[in-house]
Amino acid sequence: MEALDFLYEAVKNSIEAKADSICVSLDQAEGRLHVTVVDDGQLSVTSDPFAPGYSTKGKGRGRGLSLLKSFDEGASLARENGKTILSFCLDADGPLEAEETLPLLFSLCWENGVKLGITLGNRFFSTEKFALEFGALNEGSAIARMKREITSKDNRS
Repeated sequence: MEALDFLYEAVKNSIEAKADSICVSLDQAEGRLHVTVVDDGQLSVTSDPFAPGYSTKGKGRGRGLSLLKSFDEGASLARENGKTILSFCLDADGPLEAEETLPLLFSLCWENGVKLGITLGNRFFSTEKFALEFGALNEGSAIARMKREITSKDNRS
């Protein structure tokens, strides 16, 4: 799995945990992508959330965090001050292909009434900003315009 696949799953899990807002930070340096996802959803962890099969959402779940831990032994999940914080770092050999994943995250959050803010290096994108500029974020034309906006400001170093 790619780092952005884990990010997509983390945002989906935040929505399932009934988060009202999600903040994502992506920072790429020295061939590594550092990801932090913070949400205000409901989470009660009673044991190791990275254990294979551990899930607070029912049977047939609980594979994602254990898989993530196999890629990044330093991955962490914490609950602090009513916020859930997931952090991980994975190899990112090439440029971050954020223009494909981020619009899908914005659309997913928009459709579920969840505010999303993403810090990508030194740039910030949010559902509020995109909604003001592009309208309904679940329409194909808005997603295409968002891809162009992200790409045009992407400093692919």
